[in-house]
Amino acid sequence: MNTEPAAADWRTPIPRGLKALTRGENIQDKALSKKVARYVVIREDLYKRGFSTPLLKFVDEELIEYIMNELHNDICGMHYE
Repeated sequence: MNTEPAAADWRTPIPRGLKALTRGENIQDKALSKKVARYVVIREDLYKRGFSTPLLKFVDEELIEYIMNELHNDICGMHYE
């Protein structure tokens, strides 16, 4: 999965900012600089850091329906027993 979304949305500047920081460049926009500090890229996947939660992975829109279907119908099911 690619860290940069296909269409421009609110996530687009975050991976670019992270790449700039790894190259040693400064981010001129202070708000973006603070926002980028809350994210990390692991194996080309974008995650948000939390204080008391595990890393939260961002997924593309095409995976959202699959994940929701797996959680509600297959993995967790309806728990009839």
